[in-house]
Amino acid sequence: MALTNEIFQSHALAAIVVLSIAHNEPDQTRDQISIWIKDMNLIYVKDYLISIQTNLEKHTSYSIALLTIYIATCLLYMYGSYTLKTSVMVPYIVCELVRLVVCAALLVTWLLVLKQNTMDIGLLIAASVVVGFGLLGQSYLWICNANLPIVINETEREEKLATIRKLEKMLESVRPGYPNLSMDDEYNERYRSNLFVVPRTKYNPGITGVDIRYTSSFLH
Repeated sequence: MALTNEIFQSHALAAIVVLSIAHNEPDQTRDQISIWIKDMNLIYVKDYLISIQTNLEKHTSYSIALLTIYIATCLLYMYGSYTLKTSVMVPYIVCELVRLVVCAALLVTWLLVLKQNTMDIGLLIAASVVVGFGLLGQSYLWICNANLPIVINETEREEKLATIRKLEKMLESVRPGYPNLSMDDEYNERYRSNLFVVPRTKYNPGITGVDIRYTSSFLH
């Protein structure tokens, strides 16, 4: 899991570098987008590219901020997996699901654009197979990442139960006469056994003015 997160972090860092270059060189980026719009049939993404071309700095800044947040969630997930803190792993699972959906939409759109701009059936089939297996692999990795907190919680629960059983066995070995009786239960048992013991007074005529007190139990 850590290796997968590091790979995704590398991709995010590479995207940040590309966006930073585009942000620092807006004129060249706008010219390249104009070439794409002019030379290719971008019926599905033409309006979006025009919007990026118009507000280039805004789009690049937002994209860099989102990628930075994504990298931070990756680091939190790695920290939570090493320290067994499942609460800090949830943001990465949510962000990874969003990233998976966005990647699926972008790849499907790219396949549609490729279909409009090429007549090579073999290229289309190969691209479709690569995209399909890529999305399938990323979905499997997301399922593994999402199940890791569940596995950690179950493992901790089993360890606690094992510790409780070990303590119970230690108590049984110390007090063999009370195999299933805890300290509180033993005290309560003694209290209940003395509940019906009441004091009674007996007069001894041989000793004037002296009362001898003894206890008698209703249970005997």
